[in-house]
Formats: sequence, C-alpha cells, structure tokens
Amino acid sequence: MPILHLKITKASELDMSIYSEIKAQKVILRSYQIKLTTNKTSAQSHYYVELDWLKHCSMSNLQNHSRLTLFADTEKLQTIEFCNWTFHCPRIPRTFPCLVYDASGSNNPGFVADGGNLIESIDLVFDYERTQRA
Repeated sequence: MPILHLKITKASELDMSIYSEIKAQKVILRSYQIKLTTNKTSAQSHYYVELDWLKHCSMSNLQNHSRLTLFADTEKLQTIEFCNWTFHCPRIPRTFPCLVYDASGSNNPGFVADGGNLIESIDLVFDYERTQRA
C-alpha cells in the first residue's frame, strides 16, 4: 500500500502540499508521533488536527468537530501511537490546509516554528489502497 506521511511543524499550515492529488478512496491512519520539547510538562494531554480533506468523513470527538484527536504523553519527549483509523475520503488535493488546536480549542498550541516552546512536530502516517492519482 502507498504511504502518505505528513509532517506538521506549525499550528496553521494553509498550503501543505503532497506530490500529486489522490483519488477518493479508503485512507487509514496507521500511526502518529508527537515530538515535544524539553518543556514537555507544560504541554497539553491531547491535540486536535484538522485536515481539510478529512472534514467530510464520518468522525467526531467530544467537542463535535471533524478533527483527529491525538493524545500526547507529557512524561516523554515523544509519543508514538499505532492505530488503524479508517476514513473514506474524498479526493485529497495536491495542496490543502492543516490546522492544529490544543485541548482547549486554541489554534496556538505552542509549536517551536510559531515561536512557542512546547511542540517540535506532529507526524501523521496514512496508507491508502490505490496508487492511481487523480
């Protein structure tokens, strides 16, 4: 299966890009990694990631947003979670917005690239069924 790896380094990446768009199909989040800085004890216990192409998938969380909920172990510098979250996505465009929120819903979770001191990066690893491009 082809892999889609997204590395998020800012709270608002309005034009995250991939090599080419991907046709509508089943997409599976296999793992995520949250890298915290040494100031990890001030980090939130979870973060919300909003990918524009996931908005139309059937998912929700306690705040009733169409966002991925990712949990962080604040006792460690990095959290790696393996999961098999399946989404039936529409077409994934070549560029798309990606927003990250902290547990309180603020769009300023503390990325180093944004001038914060809590999060180095968040990595999302998806795979999908067909390599056919749109």
